[in-house]
Amino acid sequence: MATLSYYDVLDAIHRTLYPRTYLEIGIRHGDSVALALPGTRVIGVDPAPSIWVALPKDAIVEKCTSDDFFDSGRIVAHLGGSPIDLSFIDGMHLWEFALRDFLNIERHSHTGSVVLIHDCLPRCALEAQRERASVGWTGDVWKLLYFLREERPDLDVTILDSPPSGLGVIRHLNPDRPDIDISAVVERYKGLDFQSFEADLAPSLRFVSGDWDEIRVILPEKPWQVPENISALLAERSRRQPSLATRARQLMRLALQTPPGRAASRARQRLLRR
Repeated sequence: MATLSYYDVLDAIHRTLYPRTYLEIGIRHGDSVALALPGTRVIGVDPAPSIWVALPKDAIVEKCTSDDFFDSGRIVAHLGGSPIDLSFIDGMHLWEFALRDFLNIERHSHTGSVVLIHDCLPRCALEAQRERASVGWTGDVWKLLYFLREERPDLDVTILDSPPSGLGVIRHLNPDRPDIDISAVVERYKGLDFQSFEADLAPSLRFVSGDWDEIRVILPEKPWQVPENISALLAERSRRQPSLATRARQLMRLALQTPPGRAASRARQRLLRR
């Protein structure tokens, strides 16, 4: 089967697991938020969204930074007392932002929730810099994986080899975990570089190919809610799907990314040799 892009993985998760609540950090043009099915409560957060697709009915768009959003406490009212089933972190490509987003999301999730982390699999040193210097840019979001490996072994972390830059899947969350000193954690990992990623972190990661059959195994067995008529929901969603022109622009963005680099392939080769 073909390798699924991160966008197609999100689509498959919405179709298969049908989350009751969905939170996305960094919605940009809204094309991934638009994948949510009718009946899912949707919250999108972005300080400067430029929406070019029709979003789900009643979707909430918070035009602010994720830090401001969580500090405001508005998430409690938006969720209406429910926890977050599915969340997607695709905001600022600096790891301290991704760290804060993850910790804040975990507080409002449950043990069966799934958190997805985009851009955690850099393909070259240029792409992994904190300062953007290439078309494809992951920043140092990958450092979040270091933190999770070293300080949150209770979590289940898998990396999907989904183009263009990987997708982290985090499960078995603990909403009641103790607070941490975020500034101290950021200081602890700030000296890591791409060589650290290639030589130390990548070989220790659990990789899964972008094939849906393999991906499905690492996700919750049961859907968060069972639709009465999935065909009707998909038909309703299709009426607000991106136009062909919009989809073409999205595919062009993916095409502009460089091919998968040595980091992921080397890591997979090491894992296969074990």
